[in-house]
Amino acid sequence: MKIVISAKLNSWQSKMYSHLRRFNLIRAGRRTGKTYLATYSMMRYAIEHPKSLCWFIALDISTCNELAIPEFERMCPPELIKSKNRQTRTITLFNDSVIAYKTAESADSLRGRGVDFVVLEEAAFWKNGGYLWESVVSPQLLGRKQAMALFISS
Repeated sequence: MKIVISAKLNSWQSKMYSHLRRFNLIRAGRRTGKTYLATYSMMRYAIEHPKSLCWFIALDISTCNELAIPEFERMCPPELIKSKNRQTRTITLFNDSVIAYKTAESADSLRGRGVDFVVLEEAAFWKNGGYLWESVVSPQLLGRKQAMALFISS
């Protein structure tokens, strides 16, 4: 299957994307395209790593529903989407990779199986950010050799 992604990154996003490593921190001003870059990075990871589990953790549910999920749906070619579940905020791709949208409001709701790629959106503003990263999210990445984390915040 030939995959064509029409989403384009601007110059600073392209530079950031080309330098992504296992753990990444991007701090930039409001309306600079951080969420777009994070969504693009997560989508590419999910496409290139079949059966991966990718999380986008936002500050609250409204950010997931009004910003992050619509951004992904605009960016991802429809033929790559196998199924969507609005109730659980998950999107399954053609290769059985799963994109799940979560919130930082309840750390314990994030416990569970290993995660391959995680976006931590506006992480600097999370009330329990240190605990959430150190005790919940980080351990879920440890058992995965190619796991990545992308912190984005203004």
